[in-house]
Amino acid sequence: MSSVVRPALYLPIEVKTRELKAKLLIALFAVARGFEVCVGQKEALGLFLGKLQRGTVFGKSLSDIDASLFTGFRQLGHDVVAMDEELLVYINRQIIAGYLAPQAVEACSMLFVPGQDGAEVIRARVPAAADRVRIVGMPRMDLLRPNLMRRQAAARAEEIRRQHGDFFLVSGTYVLANCVMPAEAYLGVMQQCGYIRNAEDRRFFEEFFAHDVRRLQAMLGAVRHVAARLPHVNLVVRPHPQEQPEPYFEALAGLPNVTISLPKEPVDAWLLAARGLIQHSCTTAIEANALGVPVLAYTEVDSPRFDPALPNTVAHHGRTPDEATAWVADVLAGRRGAAARTVSHDGKDFGFYLDDTDERLSAARIVDGLEELERARTLPADGRGAPSRFAGIPYVAEPFPKPVLTAAKFPDTPLAEIERMVEDFTASLPELARVRIANPVRDVFVLLPA
Repeated sequence: MSSVVRPALYLPIEVKTRELKAKLLIALFAVARGFEVCVGQKEALGLFLGKLQRGTVFGKSLSDIDASLFTGFRQLGHDVVAMDEELLVYINRQIIAGYLAPQAVEACSMLFVPGQDGAEVIRARVPAAADRVRIVGMPRMDLLRPNLMRRQAAARAEEIRRQHGDFFLVSGTYVLANCVMPAEAYLGVMQQCGYIRNAEDRRFFEEFFAHDVRRLQAMLGAVRHVAARLPHVNLVVRPHPQEQPEPYFEALAGLPNVTISLPKEPVDAWLLAARGLIQHSCTTAIEANALGVPVLAYTEVDSPRFDPALPNTVAHHGRTPDEATAWVADVLAGRRGAAARTVSHDGKDFGFYLDDTDERLSAARIVDGLEELERARTLPADGRGAPSRFAGIPYVAEPFPKPVLTAAKFPDTPLAEIERMVEDFTASLPELARVRIANPVRDVFVLLPA
């Protein structure tokens, strides 16, 4: 029988470019406080959780699918915690509350939320969970702190500027209209998640799909217009990781000052390099605003029924291609800067939704909660291997097949890529300990005290 020496933490990741760096930062704070951590692609890591030491699994969302997964994790003896990032960019409270599966919430020993609003949403949905909610800000926002940006993103931003010159970034977020999988199949996924439970829900998403098609076409038209009117301005268009790139290449072909950049790395360095960001209801707007980057919400096609409002509260607004062109010209001339973020769309202070004023990093605050859980429980030895033993197995290249959606969300990740990120973090934050990193199976990494 094995004896438990260190607590184990498992960090599954769905969308690499949006989650990996922030989850690695959580992992490093956890290792510094005595945890052994497995971080990696969700399905790949899930294959091994039944063979590994009991620990804590960190969930990304709170859907019906998650409820089933969390129940399975708990049956294996793991604790479950979660942070649903959609709590920052939902359309309205009624819809987001409907998406939260009570069984998923109930399965969690602790629930992390970006701000007071997220706490209220969860408490209203599952009142019994009130004492398990912790407000911690958003780990992705940690990456924008000056001490991390200087080392992590500044050098890459300079490379991007050398490649693209003075440019504006255009962020795609049209996953319904332009998903890498067929629309009917994607609606099937939405049904599995519990977002579509009846005919009324399906009609909502079918209408949402049609709206998303119009939004995408409007944005592509605006890009063509700006590119033609301002031929000296470079535009870099970055689709969402789950989007097909082909519609962008087809619609924007032949424009010498437009580049399509597929999302193969986090967006932080691109925001740091850009003169401004053009988007519609995308979380990237909040990140850009935190960096002092001017943001345009292009709202030619806009609907409070379908579009999250919070990202656009930190943006200037343009409803026509001419207004978008004028905004770009104003930014270049120094007449537009970053929008104020003191008041949100409904009159509440922005900090009500995103508590990022704490001097301590969100990742550290999350690990505070994980330590609190560890102090409150005792897990018996059960004969399963600890992550440190898992790290010693021979490398396995193909533990599971990658369907198109999975491949889009999490492209293959070499060990060297993880090592570079970890080196940057540990050099930037003296409170982090040096770590050992192993890559026992494809897209799964184990972090241990050095």
